[in-house]
Amino acid sequence: MAKEFIYLLTLVGLGLLIGYVLMRIRRSYNFKKDINFLTHMRLLTGVEIVDSYVKGSIVVDFHNYVDSLQVMMVTRSNFNNSAFEILPSQLLCFNPTKGRVQTLSLNFKIKDSILEDYENKIVKVWYEGLYISKDGKVKHFEAKIPLLVRSEVI
Repeated sequence: MAKEFIYLLTLVGLGLLIGYVLMRIRRSYNFKKDINFLTHMRLLTGVEIVDSYVKGSIVVDFHNYVDSLQVMMVTRSNFNNSAFEILPSQLLCFNPTKGRVQTLSLNFKIKDSILEDYENKIVKVWYEGLYISKDGKVKHFEAKIPLLVRSEVI
């Protein structure tokens, strides 16, 4: 009985491992696809120092390129990841209603100890997610957003 249980657990573990590897391969393939609507973004940023962090948001206008968009996470930035923190409100789902221009707000925090190095400089923030295109297909994307770091609200 014990041998059968261990054998069953081993098979389940191997199945989960193989499934995870296949999922990562599929996602890395999808992220390499060209996403045209990302070239049509207008970026607005503003940050302020709050509790030893710089807190801000990225606002992106989508000009009728997608039906819905879900941002999953900010994956990295071109400064130390420990200096960059994702706010819980960033994990959101965007569903447009009416009109041609829709807005998505992405929130983040940056430690103010790095502000001297990055004040009024452009940093790049990568985030990934998925969207539903006009033809109804769910697609993955990875976007690189230029971000102007400022200590006052724009």
